[in-house]
Amino acid sequence: MEKFSVLRHDIIGGAFCPECGPTLIMNRKYGRWECSVCTKKCKKAHVEPLKDYALLISPTITMCELIRYLRMENSITIRKLLKELNIPSTGNT
Repeated sequence: MEKFSVLRHDIIGGAFCPECGPTLIMNRKYGRWECSVCTKKCKKAHVEPLKDYALLISPTITMCELIRYLRMENSITIRKLLKELNIPSTGNT
C-alpha cells in the first residue's frame, strides 16, 4: 500500500458480487449474500474480502473494524461467519 500511496480509507470493503464485479457490494440476507442487481446468491462472498484485508491492511482485525469493513451491522452474524471459517480469535472483540 505504501509503494502505490494507497491509504487505508481508500480500500473499499464489503462482499462483492462475482457476476457484477468489484463495483457492486452484496447484501447479507437470510444466511447468504445477495446481489441487488443480478440477484446472484452466495454463501461465502465474505471470504475473499477477509483475505484481501489480511494481505493489504493487517492479519488481525477487531469486531468493530470487521463490522465496518464488511458493511454489516449484526455482530452475531459476523461471529457466526468467523466461527464457520475456523479463524482463531483472542479476547472478546
